[in-house]
Amino acid sequence: MNSDELEELARNLNLLFVEDDPLVRESSAEIFENYFQKVTTASDGEEGLEYFKNFSYDLVVTDIVMPHMNGIEMCRNIKELNKNQKIIVMSAHDERQYLIDLIRISVSDFLQKPLGMQEMIDVFHRVCREIQEEKMKNQYARINSEVYWDFSSKTLYVNSQAIDLTAQETKFFELLVKNPSHKFADLEIFEYINNKDSQKEFSKDSIKSLVKRLRKKIPDGIVKTQKNLGYSINL
Repeated sequence: MNSDELEELARNLNLLFVEDDPLVRESSAEIFENYFQKVTTASDGEEGLEYFKNFSYDLVVTDIVMPHMNGIEMCRNIKELNKNQKIIVMSAHDERQYLIDLIRISVSDFLQKPLGMQEMIDVFHRVCREIQEEKMKNQYARINSEVYWDFSSKTLYVNSQAIDLTAQETKFFELLVKNPSHKFADLEIFEYINNKDSQKEFSKDSIKSLVKRLRKKIPDGIVKTQKNLGYSINL
């Protein structure tokens, strides 16, 4: 892996770097800033944990031996807050006794001090790629090979073409995609798309009409009807 590939992967990611040695902290942060959108530094685990509680970081990079709160304790606390948080731990030769604890905490990878540039790029590239893949999974819902839903823009795509949905059609389709195992009755759909505090009077026919209009815009079989149960999405 090369530097350009890492920059491409990391340019929209935020990194928290926790290191008690000021020289290592500053010099490493300068390197990280070449790749990441935002780099925050902390001088010990206690400070790092406070930063983590107040901001969303895609990646945490930490030393092990630090004052006030060491890296293991900080990692353990971070994982309790977000079990899926990506963490890279930097360790020296004489800190291998901590590795079992870190493996149990499920950190993403290890870097050995002093940092080698190519080793750093390789490890960061692998972890950043995993982060981006998880972001993609959270942003898109793949319905089938032709159809997918973009959660961020609330847009339905068929054969890579955006489908023009009305506001009610958009809300209805998003409801189905977010709850693929649920079968929604007419009243549930009506209340969701009109807001529960709406003064509109419930109409079963309006829901049937909504579903009919939507089905004309998308491939057959995506919105399923199960008699006496309601509507669901065919993922």
